Amino acid sequence: MLRRFLMGATIVAALVRPPMALGADDDKPKPEQIAAIADRLAPSLVRVEIVAKYDKGEAPSAGSDRWGDYFRAVQAGAGENSVFAPEDNWEQCIKEERPSERGGYLVSPTRVYTFDPGLHPRFIKSITVRFGNESVSAKPAAYSKDRGGCFLELEHPLAGATPLTFDATKEGPYLTFSYGKNNAMWMTRIGGMRGGLIVGSDGRKIAASPGLALVTDKLGTPVGLPGATDLPINGDWKGSPDKWPLVSADDLDRIDGRVESESARQIVRVRMNFRSPRNEGQNNPYDYMSRMRGGTEDAEITNTEWNGIGVVMDNKTLLVLANFKAKTTARLERIRAYMPDGKEVAAKFDGTLKDWGGIVARFEQPPPQAARLSGAPITSHEDKLLVCAQVAVRGETRTAYFVREHINAFYTGFQGKTYPRVAAQSGEGAMRFNPYGGGGEGSSYRHFLYTLDGELVCLPIDRREKVTVQQDQYSYYNAMMGQGSMVPVALLAETLSQGQSAYDVDNCPVSESEENRIAWIGAELQGMTPDLARANNCIEQTNNGTSGGIVTYLYEDSPATKAGLKIGDILLRLHIEGQPKPLEVSVDDHGMGGMMDQFWQYLDRMPDEYMDRMPKPWGSVENSLTRALTEIGFGTNFTADVLRDGKVENVAMKVTQGPAYYDSAARFKSEEMGVTVRDITYEVRRYFQMKPDESGVIISKIERGSRASVAGLKPMETIRSVNDKPITSVKEFENAIKAGGEFKLAIKRMTQGRTVKVKCEPAGTGPSKSEGAKKGGDMDQNDDPGGNP
Repeated sequence: MLRRFLMGATIVAALVRPPMALGADDDKPKPEQIAAIADRLAPSLVRVEIVAKYDKGEAPSAGSDRWGDYFRAVQAGAGENSVFAPEDNWEQCIKEERPSERGGYLVSPTRVYTFDPGLHPRFIKSITVRFGNESVSAKPAAYSKDRGGCFLELEHPLAGATPLTFDATKEGPYLTFSYGKNNAMWMTRIGGMRGGLIVGSDGRKIAASPGLALVTDKLGTPVGLPGATDLPINGDWKGSPDKWPLVSADDLDRIDGRVESESARQIVRVRMNFRSPRNEGQNNPYDYMSRMRGGTEDAEITNTEWNGIGVVMDNKTLLVLANFKAKTTARLERIRAYMPDGKEVAAKFDGTLKDWGGIVARFEQPPPQAARLSGAPITSHEDKLLVCAQVAVRGETRTAYFVREHINAFYTGFQGKTYPRVAAQSGEGAMRFNPYGGGGEGSSYRHFLYTLDGELVCLPIDRREKVTVQQDQYSYYNAMMGQGSMVPVALLAETLSQGQSAYDVDNCPVSESEENRIAWIGAELQGMTPDLARANNCIEQTNNGTSGGIVTYLYEDSPATKAGLKIGDILLRLHIEGQPKPLEVSVDDHGMGGMMDQFWQYLDRMPDEYMDRMPKPWGSVENSLTRALTEIGFGTNFTADVLRDGKVENVAMKVTQGPAYYDSAARFKSEEMGVTVRDITYEVRRYFQMKPDESGVIISKIERGSRASVAGLKPMETIRSVNDKPITSVKEFENAIKAGGEFKLAIKRMTQGRTVKVKCEPAGTGPSKSEGAKKGGDMDQNDDPGGNP
């Protein structure tokens, strides 16, 4: 039967003998002896209550040491219930109007050792320590430099409570006492020191830590409070906490002040300006689908300004923490960094890291101060007290707060390198920051780790996954959960030292004419379905009909034609040079395809200004396959698995930049006529079944109330000639109407032709409405609700 003692605590007795202190079975304490020890120690065990609060509308972030202690105990194999690390969610506690509770150990009449809440003071409303019916206010007093936890200073001693007295000379076997709340009940869990020895490749010999627990000898004499660190076998962990290397709360405030001053010049607000996009994605349903899947760069493709965070790595280099894809970086025009004094420092784009979500820029003049980077192995910072700079940029405002942090453990990650596992990685900052924009109301804090001496240890940066890996349905989820986001600066410094070889050469600013460049294979594909897969006997090769595409049309002189693809071939997957997994072929049918043909008659009922938002009947050249190939990079070799006549053949190909398509085609807008036209591109020509010698331009937008609108012109019609002179390009159309006057336009709507007469003023005289439009009153208003064509 469980024995109940002071404050309703429950004792669970167990003892595991450590290998360093083996003895006869008679040396093992009996359960009743352990219970008696618990009774004697009970006056030294207290409850710590922390009441959290919101600040400036922000919720408190997750604590630090609670996860360190929790994971260490689990890693040690002691089981999830062997420690009482507080598991409360701060925001949930606030909503439930209760404090977060944790156990504490009275180490002096007015000092308690407990878990570090890891909260900035702005989120702490009060700290109270209780013993029995007694309670007293407390505040942080000191922090261990290498053991985790924190020391609270009581306003006055607690009546009836007795401080622990330690004796480091006592030998094992040892007992461990963990005090906390479990199953809604305060209890003490008593066990033995975990057996076994850990010998590291670096020569360290340690025993696993029991977590934040009190260690006594078999008679109950306190020996030590190990904290969250592993235990050196030389016994250095033994003794009173007043012998530990500590940093007082006041000293830590001064350290935070120094780090704050340095970080303000090292972790800076960066503004990047972008050219307005030639195509805002309104015509491309792929953009919408991309946003629904979790966001590509197209989720903010219309932005012309981005404010975010940059790190001054040295007196020449700025690392901007921005995970843009090529289509966004293509529009980049200017980079500016802003120093604490408001000074603006220009930087020139140098490259986009191919493995990390960062843009590298070079300063045109040296900044005031670069970050001091820690060159020590990341493992040397294990368990050390660090300063965590929580930095956010919202618009033109940079905000920073400073709290404590520890690196609790490590893992082997990308390219076999060692990465730190810290609470900040799974906390507020890493989980919820927006990798595609540094501003806006939804921006959260990014965490940067500094040593107490002010050296930058780690910074948060996304892994730039290879394109084929991005097909994984969990890749976006993992990115948002902060997988691999905390990276040693020494590793990034090594990456930057590689220069151009560390860059993605296709992710760079380009001219406006090249902005919408896209890869192609020159084949139209029909998406696979389970029924088609069964009919073609390729269920297994097409993942039960969910991947693969049937070649239905081949463009002349295209990469597909040159590679020998045939109509009826089934494209399965692409094995791409430098990509860790094959790219499964999937076909997006985001256009309305042939369905649009029967609805042309109904388009007349739609206002002209909205028609440019409709999906185009020829579909979109930009789809998941062509976008993936574009991101992989032009000129990259790949091998396609092609199912032909029941056998899979390997076809060698190369990522090739496609010719101009509708969204990237040259265009001309006549303000006087109120019409925008584009060159007719290969997929438009294919849809209208135009012969090679047929000429014309296609109408992409009609302005409301314009002469073109009143004359009856509609988007998606083609203009074949002006005053009986054939038109082959937008340049010819511009030259044909620039003098003004009355023009006879030969119009073709699908297969139906007609002639339209339009009058307009000479070019440069501005918009000109027809007489009917001028008399129409409200037709002069809201000329362009649909945005740019």
